[in-house]
Amino acid sequence: MELLLYEDLCLPLLGKVPPSKGYKGNYIRLTWSNESLETPPEGTIEIVMHYYTRACMMHMLRAMIFTGLIGNAVSCYFLPLLENVLASVTIVGDRR
Repeated sequence: MELLLYEDLCLPLLGKVPPSKGYKGNYIRLTWSNESLETPPEGTIEIVMHYYTRACMMHMLRAMIFTGLIGNAVSCYFLPLLENVLASVTIVGDRR
């Protein structure tokens, strides 16, 4: 059941599914995302840049909001909140 959860959430939002060592329970280990999604390759298409941006935002959530609460991990249930953040930024940017 956990693998299905990660396939449903991670694949469409991060472009990858963490291996079994990349998560614990409902938490994505940030060491996995840091190793897998640290720096996008040169010439990356827009959708892939969204994956890297979401991974970076997960790290920011951990650093700013969840400091000391859950170690080096973020609940996978926060991923859907990041799904439309990039669309929101585009809309706000278009109004300027």
